This record gives sequence, structure tokens and C-alpha cells, in this order.
Amino acid sequence: MKQLLLISTFCGFFLWLGLNQLGRYLALPKETRLLNRQISDFKTSISRVEATDLSQRSLEQELELAKSKLELGFMEKSPEGIMAGLKEYKAVLERSPENPEALQALAKTSVRIGILDQAIGFYERYLEIKPEDKLTHVDYVLALLQAGNSQLARVEIDQIVAEDPSFYPALVANALVYRGEEKFAEAIREITKSLDYAPEDKKKSIEAIRAKFQQEYREFETEVNAPVETRLERFFKAHSIIGPKLEKLEWPKQGRLIVYVKDFPVEAMPVVAKDLLAAKVKEVVGSSGATVTLNDSQTKKILLTF
Repeated sequence: MKQLLLISTFCGFFLWLGLNQLGRYLALPKETRLLNRQISDFKTSISRVEATDLSQRSLEQELELAKSKLELGFMEKSPEGIMAGLKEYKAVLERSPENPEALQALAKTSVRIGILDQAIGFYERYLEIKPEDKLTHVDYVLALLQAGNSQLARVEIDQIVAEDPSFYPALVANALVYRGEEKFAEAIREITKSLDYAPEDKKKSIEAIRAKFQQEYREFETEVNAPVETRLERFFKAHSIIGPKLEKLEWPKQGRLIVYVKDFPVEAMPVVAKDLLAAKVKEVVGSSGATVTLNDSQTKKILLTF
């Protein structure tokens, strides 16, 4: 600091200020610096497009605006920002109802925010236009699986695998569908087969999935006759929608389970998905007479009762 001041009071101050700001910037984690640059880029893109009169904007500019607002919303964890991005994509569809980029973005985003029935609808519209897109077809299968429609997921994944038995994302998805059907031996077989076709940089994550399946298979075999408490806890922890939002499980008394979840979109959950979930919980409960409620972890409000 003293050396800088010796240069000159005026120049030294601004040099110190610049170095200080640079030091603070470099002290940030690399991921934070990258995120900040991306946020800045998206804001610049939004400003550039919005500076163009709405009547003069091209479809490409509207898509750029939609993508920028949506990604900025996710980066800043802003529900309002996410909704703004979705609104822009829907505006694109008003202008171009069969725009594949908008349909695909709306489908994927709907999955991310848990509105699965909407996601499935957008995927189906997209695949009518681009039936050759195998990877998005796999995404559609996974959305069906998350929504509890394992029967249609099975039909769709069988079609993809039959058309291209070496397409490794489809083999991984097939394994996940088998897992949803509690056919663990078949799931392990398919996930193992996918390793023959997957690129090297994907194999480690696929091997981790296989190890998880193998562990679940062992647990499944040993828990067939396990107490209902164990079976219910395992079910909710492994559930594709509830599991990621699960905060805690509480047994206030014997035969009474409270499942606390955070940010669970029960209002957006289609009736068919609720019915499928209720049927599965009933199957796990069996003849034990146990009761289950799904509660919001913050308000304690009951969302669903089984």
C-alpha cells in the first residue's frame, strides 16, 4: 500500500482501488466468477433484444430473449424470472405454434419445476414435429416415469430400444423404467449393457447408477417381509418426485407416518398422478392399517392423505 502511494497520491489511489477490486474478484470461487459472467451475459442479451421494438423483433430474437430470461431466472433462483422466461417462450408459440425450440424448452423447464403433465404435453407436441429426436424421446419417457405413468413409459422405451439397441441413453432409461417396475435384475442387466456403448466420460456416472441399483436390489430382497415402517420410509426416500423434496419422516405414534416435504407442487399435480401415488402407498401399507399424510415442512399443512 505504501509503495503504491509513493507513485502518486492520485494515481496510487486509483491503482489501489483497481487492484483491490481485482483481488476481491479473484478471491471468489471459480464457479462464482463463471456464474457472475453468465448472469452478466444474459442481462446484456435481454437489454439488447428489449431495445428493439416488439414489432420489429425476429423470431430468433424472441427465442434469445426467452432463453436469457429463463436461464437468468434459474441462476438467480427467482420464481418471477423463471415465469418471465416461460411467458416469453409461450409468446413464441403464439407466433409460431410448432416452433421446436420453444416446445422443447417449455417441456424441459416444466420437468425442472415439477409440472409434469404440462411437460408431457409439450414433449408430445415436440415429438410430433421431430420424431427422429431420440434423446428428447428418452426425456419424454423419463417425464412419464416421474409422473407415475410407468405403463406408457414402458411402451415408449421399448420402441426406442427396438429402433436402436445401441443408443446408450435409451438403455439407461430402460433400466430406470425397470427399476420403477421393481424388476431390479432387469434394471441391472440394462444398465450394464449401456456401458458397452457409453462414451468414457459417462461411464463413471453410469457405474454409480448400477451400484445404486445393486444396493436397492439387496435391500428389496431383504425387505420383502420388513415392517411397514421400513417399507414406507424406503418408498418415500426412493420416490422420483417426493424423494428430492423430502425434508424428514416422522412417526408421532405407531402406525401414523408424517412425510414432510419442501416446495412440493401439489396444486400442479394431475389427478392421475395423485391416484397412482395413492395406489402405490396403499400397496406398501398392505393390511397393516398404517396412515400417511404428506405435509409441507414449513407450514405443516397437510397436502395429501393416504
